[in-house]
Amino acid sequence: MGAKILLVDDEARLAGMMKLKLESWGYEVDTADNGDEAVKRVRAESPDLLLLDLNMTEKDGIETLKEIRKINQDLPVIILADFATEKILQETRELNVLGFVPKGYEFQKASRLIRRGLQVYQEQVKSIRTGGKKRILIVDDEPELVKALTIRLSANGYEVLTASDGEEALNKARTERPDLIILDIMLPKMDGFKVCRLFKFDPQYRQIPVIMLTVRAQEEDKVLGKETGADEYITKPFEAEVLLARIKEFLK
Repeated sequence: MGAKILLVDDEARLAGMMKLKLESWGYEVDTADNGDEAVKRVRAESPDLLLLDLNMTEKDGIETLKEIRKINQDLPVIILADFATEKILQETRELNVLGFVPKGYEFQKASRLIRRGLQVYQEQVKSIRTGGKKRILIVDDEPELVKALTIRLSANGYEVLTASDGEEALNKARTERPDLIILDIMLPKMDGFKVCRLFKFDPQYRQIPVIMLTVRAQEEDKVLGKETGADEYITKPFEAEVLLARIKEFLK
Protein backbone atom coordinates (compact mmCIF):
# COMPACT_ATOMS: atom_id res chain seq x y z
CA MET A 1 0.00 0.00 0.00
CA GLY A 2 1.01 3.60 -0.50
CA ALA A 3 0.73 6.55 1.89
CA LYS A 4 -1.94 6.54 4.60
CA ILE A 5 -4.75 9.10 4.22
CA LEU A 6 -7.35 9.91 6.87
CA LEU A 7 -10.66 10.95 5.27
CA VAL A 8 -13.00 12.82 7.62
CA ASP A 9 -16.55 13.39 6.34
CA ASP A 10 -19.97 12.85 7.90
CA GLU A 11 -21.67 12.28 4.53
CA ALA A 12 -21.34 8.52 4.08
CA ARG A 13 -22.11 8.42 0.35
CA LEU A 14 -19.59 11.07 -0.63
CA ALA A 15 -16.98 9.65 1.74
CA GLY A 16 -17.48 6.21 0.18
CA MET A 17 -16.93 7.62 -3.31
CA MET A 18 -13.74 9.39 -2.30
CA LYS A 19 -12.42 6.35 -0.41
CA LEU A 20 -12.84 4.12 -3.46
CA LYS A 21 -11.10 6.67 -5.67
CA LEU A 22 -8.18 7.11 -3.28
CA GLU A 23 -7.72 3.35 -2.98
CA SER A 24 -7.74 3.04 -6.77
CA TRP A 25 -4.79 5.49 -6.77
CA GLY A 26 -2.90 3.16 -4.43
CA TYR A 27 -3.40 4.94 -1.10
CA GLU A 28 -4.31 3.30 2.21
CA VAL A 29 -7.45 5.03 3.47
CA ASP A 30 -8.89 5.28 6.97
CA THR A 31 -12.14 7.14 7.66
CA ALA A 32 -13.81 9.06 10.47
CA ASP A 33 -17.30 10.59 10.43
CA ASN A 34 -16.83 13.27 13.09
CA GLY A 35 -14.22 15.65 14.47
CA ASP A 36 -13.60 13.90 17.78
CA GLU A 37 -12.95 10.60 16.05
CA ALA A 38 -10.59 12.35 13.61
CA VAL A 39 -8.53 13.78 16.47
CA LYS A 40 -8.27 10.31 18.05
CA ARG A 41 -7.18 8.74 14.74
CA VAL A 42 -4.50 11.37 14.14
CA ARG A 43 -3.12 10.85 17.64
CA ALA A 44 -3.18 7.04 17.43
CA GLU A 45 -2.35 6.30 13.80
CA SER A 46 -0.22 9.19 12.46
CA PRO A 47 -1.62 9.47 8.91
CA ASP A 48 0.45 10.99 6.11
CA LEU A 49 -2.33 13.34 4.94
CA LEU A 50 -5.75 14.53 6.13
CA LEU A 51 -8.82 15.15 3.96
CA LEU A 52 -11.19 17.10 6.19
CA ASP A 53 -14.83 18.08 5.63
CA LEU A 54 -15.40 21.71 6.59
CA ASN A 55 -19.10 21.55 7.46
CA MET A 56 -19.65 18.63 9.84
CA THR A 57 -22.61 18.72 12.21
CA GLU A 58 -21.08 17.84 15.60
CA LYS A 59 -17.76 19.68 15.32
CA ASP A 60 -16.84 21.62 12.21
CA GLY A 61 -13.60 21.26 10.28
CA ILE A 62 -11.98 24.41 11.68
CA GLU A 63 -12.46 23.38 15.33
CA THR A 64 -11.31 19.86 14.49
CA LEU A 65 -8.21 21.14 12.76
CA LYS A 66 -7.31 23.44 15.67
CA GLU A 67 -7.19 20.37 17.91
CA ILE A 68 -5.23 18.35 15.35
CA ARG A 69 -2.63 21.10 15.03
CA LYS A 70 -1.87 20.68 18.75
CA ILE A 71 -0.87 17.10 17.88
CA ASN A 72 0.81 17.59 14.51
CA GLN A 73 1.78 21.02 13.17
CA ASP A 74 3.06 19.74 9.81
CA LEU A 75 0.44 17.19 8.71
CA PRO A 76 -0.76 18.11 5.17
CA VAL A 77 -4.47 19.01 5.26
CA ILE A 78 -6.89 19.40 2.36
CA ILE A 79 -10.30 20.90 3.16
CA LEU A 80 -13.43 19.46 1.52
CA ALA A 81 -15.93 22.29 0.99
CA ASP A 82 -18.13 23.76 -1.74
CA PHE A 83 -17.51 27.34 -0.58
CA ALA A 84 -15.64 29.27 2.10
CA THR A 85 -16.04 32.75 3.53
CA GLU A 86 -13.13 35.18 3.79
CA LYS A 87 -12.99 34.49 7.52
CA ILE A 88 -12.67 30.74 6.91
CA LEU A 89 -10.01 31.31 4.28
CA GLN A 90 -8.01 33.36 6.75
CA GLU A 91 -8.39 30.74 9.49
CA THR A 92 -7.32 27.92 7.18
CA ARG A 93 -4.24 29.89 6.10
CA GLU A 94 -3.29 30.31 9.74
CA LEU A 95 -3.80 26.56 10.24
CA ASN A 96 -1.50 25.76 7.30
CA VAL A 97 -4.09 24.19 5.00
CA LEU A 98 -2.78 22.94 1.66
CA GLY A 99 -5.90 23.74 -0.36
CA PHE A 100 -9.63 23.22 -0.96
CA VAL A 101 -11.47 20.55 -2.96
CA PRO A 102 -15.23 20.95 -3.71
CA LYS A 103 -17.44 18.27 -2.16
CA GLY A 104 -18.34 16.99 -5.65
CA TYR A 105 -15.40 15.84 -5.73
CA GLU A 106 -12.94 17.31 -8.26
CA PHE A 107 -10.81 14.20 -8.37
CA GLN A 108 -8.06 15.60 -10.59
CA LYS A 109 -7.57 18.62 -8.34
CA ALA A 110 -7.61 16.36 -5.29
CA SER A 111 -5.00 14.08 -6.85
CA ARG A 112 -2.64 17.00 -7.57
CA LEU A 113 -2.96 18.44 -4.07
CA ILE A 114 -2.50 15.04 -2.43
CA ARG A 115 0.66 14.27 -4.40
CA ARG A 116 2.11 17.70 -3.64
CA GLY A 117 1.26 17.53 0.04
CA LEU A 118 2.63 14.02 0.50
CA GLN A 119 5.87 14.82 -1.27
CA VAL A 120 6.57 17.88 0.88
CA TYR A 121 5.57 16.14 4.11
CA GLN A 122 7.63 13.01 3.44
CA GLU A 123 10.66 15.11 2.60
CA GLN A 124 10.25 17.04 5.88
CA VAL A 125 9.93 13.84 7.92
CA LYS A 126 12.87 12.22 6.16
CA SER A 127 15.09 15.27 6.62
CA ILE A 128 14.35 15.41 10.35
CA ARG A 129 14.94 11.66 10.73
CA THR A 130 18.21 11.53 8.79
CA GLY A 131 19.71 14.87 9.77
CA GLY A 132 19.58 15.91 6.11
CA LYS A 133 21.66 12.98 4.80
CA LYS A 134 20.67 11.39 1.51
CA ARG A 135 19.44 7.82 1.93
CA ILE A 136 20.49 4.97 -0.35
CA LEU A 137 18.84 1.55 -0.40
CA ILE A 138 21.17 -1.32 -1.39
CA VAL A 139 19.30 -4.38 -2.64
CA ASP A 140 21.63 -7.38 -2.95
CA ASP A 141 21.86 -10.89 -1.46
CA GLU A 142 25.69 -10.94 -1.34
CA PRO A 143 26.54 -9.98 2.28
CA GLU A 144 30.18 -9.11 1.59
CA LEU A 145 29.29 -6.77 -1.26
CA VAL A 146 26.56 -5.12 0.82
CA LYS A 147 29.02 -4.63 3.68
CA ALA A 148 31.69 -3.12 1.41
CA LEU A 149 29.20 -0.78 -0.28
CA THR A 150 27.73 0.27 3.07
CA ILE A 151 31.16 1.24 4.38
CA ARG A 152 32.03 3.16 1.21
CA LEU A 153 28.72 5.01 0.99
CA SER A 154 28.66 5.83 4.72
CA ALA A 155 32.18 7.25 4.43
CA ASN A 156 30.86 9.54 1.69
CA GLY A 157 28.11 10.94 3.90
CA TYR A 158 25.14 8.79 2.89
CA GLU A 159 22.72 6.95 5.15
CA VAL A 160 22.47 3.32 3.98
CA LEU A 161 19.49 0.97 4.08
CA THR A 162 19.69 -2.65 2.93
CA ALA A 163 17.41 -5.39 1.63
CA SER A 164 18.38 -8.93 0.63
CA ASP A 165 15.43 -9.99 -1.55
CA GLY A 166 12.95 -8.43 -3.95
CA GLU A 167 9.93 -8.38 -1.65
CA GLU A 168 11.88 -6.77 1.18
CA ALA A 169 13.21 -4.21 -1.29
CA LEU A 170 9.70 -3.14 -2.36
CA ASN A 171 8.44 -2.92 1.21
CA LYS A 172 11.46 -1.00 2.45
CA ALA A 173 11.47 1.40 -0.50
CA ARG A 174 7.82 2.23 0.09
CA THR A 175 8.09 2.68 3.86
CA GLU A 176 11.53 4.33 4.07
CA ARG A 177 11.43 6.30 0.80
CA PRO A 178 15.16 6.37 -0.05
CA ASP A 179 16.68 9.01 -2.32
CA LEU A 180 18.31 6.38 -4.56
CA ILE A 181 18.24 2.59 -4.97
CA ILE A 182 21.13 0.29 -5.94
CA LEU A 183 19.46 -2.86 -7.24
CA ASP A 184 20.82 -6.31 -8.12
CA ILE A 185 18.91 -8.37 -10.68
CA MET A 186 19.32 -11.93 -9.41
CA LEU A 187 17.47 -11.78 -6.10
CA PRO A 188 15.44 -14.25 -4.03
CA LYS A 189 11.61 -14.06 -4.10
CA MET A 190 11.42 -11.43 -6.86
CA ASP A 191 14.07 -10.48 -9.42
CA GLY A 192 15.37 -6.95 -9.86
CA PHE A 193 13.63 -6.43 -13.20
CA LYS A 194 10.22 -7.02 -11.61
CA VAL A 195 11.08 -4.92 -8.54
CA CYS A 196 12.11 -2.01 -10.74
CA ARG A 197 9.04 -2.32 -12.97
CA LEU A 198 6.65 -2.35 -9.99
CA PHE A 199 8.44 0.50 -8.29
CA LYS A 200 8.62 2.73 -11.37
CA PHE A 201 4.95 1.99 -12.15
CA ASP A 202 3.94 3.68 -8.88
CA PRO A 203 3.60 7.47 -9.41
CA GLN A 204 4.58 8.13 -5.78
CA TYR A 205 8.03 6.59 -6.21
CA ARG A 206 8.93 6.58 -9.90
CA GLN A 207 11.09 9.71 -9.58
CA ILE A 208 13.57 7.91 -7.26
CA PRO A 209 16.67 6.93 -9.30
CA VAL A 210 17.43 3.22 -9.64
CA ILE A 211 20.95 1.99 -10.46
CA MET A 212 21.07 -1.66 -11.47
CA LEU A 213 24.32 -3.25 -10.26
CA THR A 214 24.67 -6.80 -11.58
CA VAL A 215 26.92 -9.48 -13.08
CA ARG A 216 24.55 -9.80 -16.04
CA ALA A 217 26.45 -8.03 -18.79
CA GLN A 218 24.57 -9.14 -21.91
CA GLU A 219 23.22 -6.37 -24.12
CA GLU A 220 19.67 -7.76 -23.89
CA ASP A 221 19.87 -7.50 -20.08
CA LYS A 222 20.89 -3.85 -20.31
CA VAL A 223 18.02 -3.15 -22.70
CA LEU A 224 15.57 -4.91 -20.39
CA GLY A 225 16.89 -2.92 -17.46
CA LYS A 226 16.17 0.34 -19.27
CA GLU A 227 12.74 -0.92 -20.36
CA THR A 228 11.78 -1.69 -16.76
CA GLY A 229 12.71 1.85 -15.73
CA ALA A 230 16.29 1.65 -14.43
CA ASP A 231 18.09 4.99 -14.64
CA GLU A 232 21.55 3.41 -14.87
CA TYR A 233 22.99 -0.07 -15.50
CA ILE A 234 26.43 -0.95 -14.09
CA THR A 235 27.97 -4.40 -14.35
CA LYS A 236 30.04 -6.24 -11.72
CA PRO A 237 32.95 -6.10 -11.13
CA PHE A 238 32.75 -2.33 -11.03
CA GLU A 239 34.87 0.68 -10.11
CA ALA A 240 33.65 2.20 -6.84
CA GLU A 241 34.55 5.70 -8.02
CA VAL A 242 32.38 5.27 -11.12
CA LEU A 243 29.42 4.21 -8.99
CA LEU A 244 29.97 7.10 -6.56
CA ALA A 245 30.16 9.57 -9.43
CA ARG A 246 26.84 8.37 -10.85
CA ILE A 247 25.22 8.52 -7.39
CA LYS A 248 26.41 12.10 -6.90
CA GLU A 249 25.08 13.04 -10.32
CA PHE A 250 21.64 11.62 -9.58
CA LEU A 251 21.46 13.22 -6.13
CA LYS A 252 22.59 16.73 -7.07
